[in-house]
Amino acid sequence: MLTFLDFARGPGGEVARRLGVPCDRSTTWGDYTARFLRHARDSRRYASLKAEIGVMSTGETAVACALLHAVDLSALADEMSAGLAWQRLNCTFGGYRRAVVAALLRLDTAATTVKDDEDEEADFG
Repeated sequence: MLTFLDFARGPGGEVARRLGVPCDRSTTWGDYTARFLRHARDSRRYASLKAEIGVMSTGETAVACALLHAVDLSALADEMSAGLAWQRLNCTFGGYRRAVVAALLRLDTAATTVKDDEDEEADFG
């Protein structure tokens, strides 16, 4: 499974650093989300986020958008990518694609399980 630490040690960690919130002080998605949200509240930092995403490669932009989604800023991901956040996945490969998956899963450890859709069916009975 792709965990937060896998994200932080790969291209995701580099993208996070470029966005101004390095992963090195966090060990979980929850902790990182709290740090990122504190950082993003400053309007000057918001402008620097937008500028940095504007000069990223397609793969880096996909990772940045997945990261913004992971920290509860999906609308910002859409805005920063001109609504093309998920279309960029078509041109995202290797470590960048794994970083996107890690951000979407938000797993803290390899022992964390992902609930299957079948488990949800009982709720809609």
